[in-house]
Amino acid sequence: MKNSERILLQFKDDEQKGFRLLYDSFYDSLVLFATQFIGEAEEAADIVQECFVDFWVNRPLSFFSGKAWVSELFTKYSSPGG
Repeated sequence: MKNSERILLQFKDDEQKGFRLLYDSFYDSLVLFATQFIGEAEEAADIVQECFVDFWVNRPLSFFSGKAWVSELFTKYSSPGG
């Protein structure tokens, strides 16, 4: 089973555990990704952290409706105003 499928199943079973798995699985990759645009790892980490908070507060579960939700996550949070 792919990691993205595990995250989806975990979210359906327990949102907090699903979010933790999502965070643990993608935080580092998103920070590296954001650092390419920002130029500073610390600032990129702050932005990614804010995005995860926003994600948790708003719980955009529509992201999880398609198979490309991981790429949607990167796209959403790499655009200005994410």
